[in-house]
Amino acid sequence: MKTPRPTSSNYIIYELHHHWLEYLILLIGLAVAASLFVFFWPNRDTLRLIIIGLGVFYFIWGVATHMKAQRINTRVVSEYFMVSLLACGLLYLLII
Repeated sequence: MKTPRPTSSNYIIYELHHHWLEYLILLIGLAVAASLFVFFWPNRDTLRLIIIGLGVFYFIWGVATHMKAQRINTRVVSEYFMVSLLACGLLYLLII
């Protein structure tokens, strides 16, 4: 029997409990990217590659997570794509 979706007051707890592996993968990916970003800080060419890799990772993670939950649609894909572009753009501005 599936548990019902919670109200807004405990939605985050529900999501973390039922999708802990997906969020763990996201956390590890972000931690690796942040570590690499700090480690290669003066090298702008390497930082650009890390930024692109982070954007691609986040996009693939989001689409794969929604595909697994069978909640994928064009809006979700475009949202993850646009957030990835925005994050990459902001990080790129950081290293100019």
